[in-house]
Amino acid sequence: MKENREELIETIDEQGNKVTFELVDIVTVDDVEYALLLPPDTDEDEGEILVMRLKKDGDDYTFETID
Repeated sequence: MKENREELIETIDEQGNKVTFELVDIVTVDDVEYALLLPPDTDEDEGEILVMRLKKDGDDYTFETID
């Protein structure tokens, strides 16, 4: 059974489409923050978690893909 999703993040993909993810956690590795994201209709036990680098932009954060 799915739990209520607490924090949803909306972002724009490379094709300009709005995409929504659940923010699972933020982790720091070597002083760099990474967001662990899950599509909101995906069960954590079954889905793949997307990892994106967080970049501070003023008071906001942007997500960067990891090469």
